[in-house]
Amino acid sequence: MSPSVHSRAVQRAAQLAGGRQALADRLDLKRPDIDAWIAGQGRPTMPVLLRIVDLILDLSYATRG
Repeated sequence: MSPSVHSRAVQRAAQLAGGRQALADRLDLKRPDIDAWIAGQGRPTMPVLLRIVDLILDLSYATRG
């Protein structure tokens, strides 16, 4: 089974942020939660997911802009 959109979004945010711990620090989250979401074990809440998507958009634009 392919990774969920939630898992893929968290993984992409971690890549753009400089790693899983950097993402956790940036969003004031716990590293084990990041790891679990990437592994497909649970999902971030909708408010957290929206913060993750916002971060992806901001960092994607910054690297292109």
